[in-house]
Amino acid sequence: GLVALLYGTSIPGLNTFVQTLSGNPGLRSLSLCLRDLDEDAADALAVGLSHCPASLHELELDIAHSTPLGTFYDRLSNSIAKHKKLHTVTLLLDCVSVSSMDIDCLTNFVPRLQRLQALTISAAWGLRGPRSRLTCDVASKLQTHFTSHEQLRSLAFFLHGNEIGDSGMGTFAEWLPLVPRLDSLTLGLQFSGITSAGVRNSTQGWAGFRGRDLKLMLDGNNTEDSVMLFAETVTAQREGGVTKVTADNQYFQPLS
Repeated sequence: GLVALLYGTSIPGLNTFVQTLSGNPGLRSLSLCLRDLDEDAADALAVGLSHCPASLHELELDIAHSTPLGTFYDRLSNSIAKHKKLHTVTLLLDCVSVSSMDIDCLTNFVPRLQRLQALTISAAWGLRGPRSRLTCDVASKLQTHFTSHEQLRSLAFFLHGNEIGDSGMGTFAEWLPLVPRLDSLTLGLQFSGITSAGVRNSTQGWAGFRGRDLKLMLDGNNTEDSVMLFAETVTAQREGGVTKVTADNQYFQPLS
């Protein structure tokens, strides 16, 4: 495997780096941490990743504090989709200007990777530029890419500091528990404008998750005292497994 941390990388530098990767036909694991990519450099990276060896099984890409254009997400998705052996993908986009439409384009690769077993996407604190915040519609846009995937076992979305709200919370609760073979689910919705009503109204949806591990992170929302009852109800109605709910930095993990 290869781990690389690149700061202030120019387009020629990125191209040279990617060409080096393409010359390693046995590469199975790639972890890239890049900071402060501008629009052109981000696009160059997205296209360049398509030239990575077909042997790639694991990919982690961290581009926090970068400023990609909307075209980046579609190009990155197409590049990832070319690597049919990928079973683990981690995409970290914290403090990056990203919209719900961008996330929709980004996750187009999911149904095209039939071997995908674990996916983590973090798009927290999107505070830069006009495309900066995810809204409630991100939940419905993501749904089309995941609900029919037969191999996905582990899924984590970290979307805190956005504007998901009660509506988005409810939509996630409707379809995430229905991903066919999902065994571990983590959803980070801290500081997302969720109220007690949103928690109560999504209870039955989360109670329908049949996987082993369910973790919901709700710190920084206006959920008042409803979270404890919510955690107890979800745990009682789930058939085994572990339920963890965080709110205001407290864990609620009732005994089943």
